[in-house]
Amino acid sequence: MANTWRQLADARGDYIRPVEQCAENLKGMDREICVEGRIHGVLASKSNNRKVIQRRGKPLIIQETSAYLFSDCVAAAANAYRDELTPPLQGKLWISATVWQKDLRRDLDIELLCDALQKAGVIKNDRAFFRKESTRQIDRLNPRVEFVVGRWE
Repeated sequence: MANTWRQLADARGDYIRPVEQCAENLKGMDREICVEGRIHGVLASKSNNRKVIQRRGKPLIIQETSAYLFSDCVAAAANAYRDELTPPLQGKLWISATVWQKDLRRDLDIELLCDALQKAGVIKNDRAFFRKESTRQIDRLNPRVEFVVGRWE
């Protein structure tokens, strides 16, 4: 099964893999980079991506399909590199993400990425992020998210 995940992730160009121990000096603080990744596709905004459906006569608020698709891509990439990834990262963490969007219509929001990393088992809890940095770029033909996650020293 791991081979199938790897083929799927490689075909899309997606990965989530560990980085050899190195420190990056960002704004005077040493931080250890633990994991880097690239996920192709549109990163949906978590706050604006809900819909109301009826289930057994009661309203239920769920995520849009695009949010599920992105989370599935993160899970596939994590599963493809599962044997290389350490146990889920925990403690004080930071994330730096560059989001390439098709246009400027969507808000820049990386909460769905943080949730997907937790769901995929890359991090133990997305509340452990003490710093979140995000940058927006425009790429109409190849929307994607590139990110690094590390421990906050």
